[in-house]
Amino acid sequence: MAEVELRAIHAVTVEMHGGMLTLAIACVLLKMADLTWQRFLPRRLLRLHGFVAKASGLAGPASILAALGGIAGLVASAITGYLMVPGATLTDDPLAMNKVMVTTFAIELWSIYLLLAVRHFKTLWDPRSPLALVASASAILGFASSVIGGSLGGTMAGKGSVLAPVWELLNVDIHRPWILATQTAILLAIAVNVLAFLFLARRARRGQATPRQSQSAAEEPAP
Repeated sequence: MAEVELRAIHAVTVEMHGGMLTLAIACVLLKMADLTWQRFLPRRLLRLHGFVAKASGLAGPASILAALGGIAGLVASAITGYLMVPGATLTDDPLAMNKVMVTTFAIELWSIYLLLAVRHFKTLWDPRSPLALVASASAILGFASSVIGGSLGGTMAGKGSVLAPVWELLNVDIHRPWILATQTAILLAIAVNVLAFLFLARRARRGQATPRQSQSAAEEPAP
């Protein structure tokens, strides 16, 4: 009875993060389409862009809420999935370890997007800011990782995978350990976090320096 309930909870969490992250990436793509329009087509099809701009205004907050729910669903599904599989089986199965690796990357990348979106809520989607490109790239890579993780999970459950033709085309054997070992994946995840932290710290220092320069210029006596 407990096993049936755990499987039901796991199924719910899988559907939860699948739907939430799909909504989040759709919102991110809509924001990027709006920024591309503003950057390269500012004076063309203004009436049509008005509809895009209205939807884009809602897409920013919606992407934050969806990413938050998606991350929670990823973590919850990872926990329930771990509880359903014996520890020795999990560590001895290359397919399971591949899923653990890509799921970890999905959580890391979506967390970076969420951090950027919350920390720079008002300026993230400025057409002149490089933050939009960094955040959207993180979200796209996170979504790709979550899709691959879902594909591996479906194979583990014996339900097959929609990505099976892709693995055959690329000649990828998902039942063998992939290039990244567990230790390498952990180090790479740490490196990504460190780079994101340094990038944010650099922007914070620049943001503090700009008001000081403006104040100094304002205090200088006029010639």
